[in-house]
Amino acid sequence: MESKPHPPYQKRSAATLSRQPRVKVITLEHLLYGAIALAALCIRLGGPGNRPLNPDEATWAIAAWRFSQGMETPSGAISPVYLALSWLLFALFGSGDFTARLPGALAGGMLPLAFFLLRPLLGRKTALAAALLTAFSPLWVFASRSINGDIFVALLMVVALGAATTYVRQKDPGWLYLGAITLGVGLASGPSIYTYLVMGGLYLAYTRRPFLGQGELTKVMAALICALLLASTAFLLNPSGLGQAADLLPEWAQGLAGKAGFASRSHLLLSLLLYEPLMLLLAAAAVLLPKPRGGAGCSVQPKEAPSLAGRTEANLVGRTLLLWFTAALLIQLFLGASGPGAILPALLPLTLLAAQGLAKLWDMWASQGFRYVEAVEAGLALAVLCYAYLTLAGYSLADAKILLGLAGIALLVTTSLFITIWLWRGGSEAIHVILATFLVICTLWTIRLCWGLNFGPLPYEKHLPVTEFTSPEVQDLVSSLERLSSYRTGDPYALSVTLVGNSPTLRWYLRRFENLEIEGELSRRIDSTAVITPMGSSFPLGEDYRGRDFTVTVRWDLKALRGRELLRWLFYREAKSEVTEEKAVLWVKP
Repeated sequence: MESKPHPPYQKRSAATLSRQPRVKVITLEHLLYGAIALAALCIRLGGPGNRPLNPDEATWAIAAWRFSQGMETPSGAISPVYLALSWLLFALFGSGDFTARLPGALAGGMLPLAFFLLRPLLGRKTALAAALLTAFSPLWVFASRSINGDIFVALLMVVALGAATTYVRQKDPGWLYLGAITLGVGLASGPSIYTYLVMGGLYLAYTRRPFLGQGELTKVMAALICALLLASTAFLLNPSGLGQAADLLPEWAQGLAGKAGFASRSHLLLSLLLYEPLMLLLAAAAVLLPKPRGGAGCSVQPKEAPSLAGRTEANLVGRTLLLWFTAALLIQLFLGASGPGAILPALLPLTLLAAQGLAKLWDMWASQGFRYVEAVEAGLALAVLCYAYLTLAGYSLADAKILLGLAGIALLVTTSLFITIWLWRGGSEAIHVILATFLVICTLWTIRLCWGLNFGPLPYEKHLPVTEFTSPEVQDLVSSLERLSSYRTGDPYALSVTLVGNSPTLRWYLRRFENLEIEGELSRRIDSTAVITPMGSSFPLGEDYRGRDFTVTVRWDLKALRGRELLRWLFYREAKSEVTEEKAVLWVKP
């Protein structure tokens, strides 16, 4: 049978299909997320091993090193996820300060990418702004460049929130299981996971919205338990990890026993106030500024996927974030949480709220415009405020009352300028100028704080999140022992060394010495070539040892600063306050 030719309309249809535009796999938005994540990773990988590990970091690092050497890991509230990641990195690159801090740096570098999952909830602009703020935030960068489990928890919670959001919209069980797995891994990551769980429980109790059915709940719990088991035991290679994961709960709740004092609580609050001015300004803009006409502000744009609450309830997300931030901050303050990642449970909702404020400012200036006259007025205000900054900085260095008076005059001129703009040009233009002025100031100050906190000379600059740090003399001590060992034995690590006490910092830096002995107290005669003892104690060494003291850790207190010293610290992060030093003595047998 002779085949008939295809109808003409089918040929036209094929031609039409061939001319249809292809869907872009990689968009400009994807490139922006990639660029932000790359910048965040570079910042976090920029010399995290330049500063010695402090005692808390050394405790975790020595536990990870013992695990990598096949030794028994100590019990206590140590993140099993950190142990597993460090074990892998130690096996690939060797143990050191850089590799010990590398897991947190990698988690912090991936955090901006996780905000991509929150686009349906926050909107594209807000999610992208959150990624940008996280990449350069002083406290986010500091937590990523320190050894702690809270940075892993923050990353996992962003992924879990994105998975829950997508599941509610699409009802795809794959996202539900992803959220359960991230929660299970989070339970083995750090103590702050319980703050997030309390926040989630309060939200579900308030909304009274059934999230899962009975069958789904059973599967989710099974996935969560399996993830917790595998993450805490490093895929069954570290059985003691289950106990370490269980110890994270009492570590989180230690404030309930009254162990935390006013100092730790005020330290946490001051760190947020002094090191995140840009976040606080943008969060205030998100709460106080009205939604601009013609823009969506912090809501979802019409071309984007609709939010969970709908466009008419977009402000509900902002109110929820504000309540989340307030409740999380109160919980962390009540518990007296400490450490570089203690502020992250409150900093995460603050970051999302600040991102909404940044998106709202963008929409406001895009819809209403930012005129040349407003730029000139903002530039004039910046010039006067810069003069006030220089005079105050000079007054903090030299007791010259005239500088203080000039700074007061400059601040008065700036205030008068803002009032004049308000009365002459109107309230809308005055708000534009004021916001632009302080946005530039807070941005520059945040960059300065980020650099000083994470890259500045630590012995000279004293930052509030780092009230205790290890002296560089410890590394000099280890170098001296290595040279002595090479001279006497031909091997830099064959020298017999006895460490008296249980200093985690010294244990970490002396770990390579093959003949290292650790004594709780020295009550017997020893024959080690080198002995390290705490300062101010007498020990029966039994022979004529020669000793030299060195500083192990340094502590400083902001409460000791008053007047111009406090002002000098605010400007230069320099303090002449008395520091508390923990010293040790190195005894060497002639």
